[in-house]
Amino acid sequence: MTDWILSLEGTESGRRLAFVLVIVAAILHAVFGALQKGKLDPYLTRGAIDISYSLMSIPIVLFVVPWPEPHLWPLLFGAMIIHFVYKL
Repeated sequence: MTDWILSLEGTESGRRLAFVLVIVAAILHAVFGALQKGKLDPYLTRGAIDISYSLMSIPIVLFVVPWPEPHLWPLLFGAMIIHFVYKL
């Protein structure tokens, strides 16, 4: 799948795919923002949104993106800690 993604670089199909991904991301961002500001508990809603993000990203992380180099693991772990603290 990585080869297919790289083959799209600089092509009309790649531009079209990028445009569709941006539009879908904007719509999902608006929907999740509306859900969080709805009548339900915002913390519970945010937790459900974060879990759904995680579940959607697992196949991409496992099968598309290459594993990071060993020297990047501490940086990724630090970024994860900062992100968790920010979410609190």
